Amino acid sequence: MIAKSAYRVMGLAFLVTLLIFLFPRTSLSQRTVPDDTVRLHDGSACEVSQTTTDNSSLSLQYSRFITQETGTTKAIDRQIRDIVYTMITALGHRVTLTCRVSEDYATLRMQIGVADREASDRPLINARIYQSGIPKEEYLGLVASSTATATIDLQDPNSASPDQIALEMECQSAINKYQHCVMEVMEATLLTRATQS
Repeated sequence: MIAKSAYRVMGLAFLVTLLIFLFPRTSLSQRTVPDDTVRLHDGSACEVSQTTTDNSSLSLQYSRFITQETGTTKAIDRQIRDIVYTMITALGHRVTLTCRVSEDYATLRMQIGVADREASDRPLINARIYQSGIPKEEYLGLVASSTATATIDLQDPNSASPDQIALEMECQSAINKYQHCVMEVMEATLLTRATQS
């Protein structure tokens, strides 16, 4: 009788050891340290808005903000670029991505551009990056094959709310059938302090 109990205890101990081996503690515990780099929408609370700039009668139905799948590419400035987001809006309209970034991140790196294939539509795009509601970077007159890069300090002591970021695209001109502009975001990466050193 004692021998049977000993075998049961040993069997139970083996089973517990096996479960610990198969399911290590790291997979059962909660992650408390943020990733060193993430996409903007993964490290922020974001919202997309659309507005008109000239009271035009064109519908906002052509305004879109698309989060692209990993591996999406387009030719921009005669180079194949990975695309994070695609922003589309009608002539005379704006589309804006507004985010409150987690305090875990210190820097936002952003790169925007207009695809080479948009050349026949002759888009003319104004893009702005706002911090705390104030324009921080402004790129006026973006056309096909153009790019722009920005690095934003998310802990800027001169900004009232440095974690409040917005990317705005305004369609100034386009001659395509639907009279809309398309802008690509090739990078929108949040970095912790550790990744900057």
